[in-house]
Amino acid sequence: MPKSVVYGRSRARIGFNMTAMIDCTFQLIIFFMLTTQMASAEFPPMKLPDPHYSVAAEMKENKAVINVMPYSDREIQANPSKLGLARVYRVKKSSVLRADLERLVAELRRLKIESPDPDNFAVEVRADQRVHYDQIQPVLQALQEARLQNMRISALRGRKEE
Repeated sequence: MPKSVVYGRSRARIGFNMTAMIDCTFQLIIFFMLTTQMASAEFPPMKLPDPHYSVAAEMKENKAVINVMPYSDREIQANPSKLGLARVYRVKKSSVLRADLERLVAELRRLKIESPDPDNFAVEVRADQRVHYDQIQPVLQALQEARLQNMRISALRGRKEE
């Protein structure tokens, strides 16, 4: 059995058994080897789009902008439970309440039909940094129901009070 020897001031031998430490080290090595292989299996090979046409592409004028409007700072101070919630969704000049997603779908379908080129109609979703993702997700579901595929998501940082 391997033993380490340490000499003190009196030159007396002090020893301790390293077997348990070595066993623990090998257990950790085996654990990390097994979990590393399982983690890499979660990322199957995929053909991802090239960034030159899928990221930060300039959108044409044939678009609609959906603004996810948060509650104002005054409303949040009065009722802190509104922090992170969207007050309304604004599409062009109309405001759609959060709970009225059917109206949002109808409005998006109407804008697509009235656009000059319905096949290339696009949507930009804009949100304030204070709005949680679960408030934006219904907008994405509305886009799916309206069968709109061309979209861009924008986030506003450091928003000034209205």
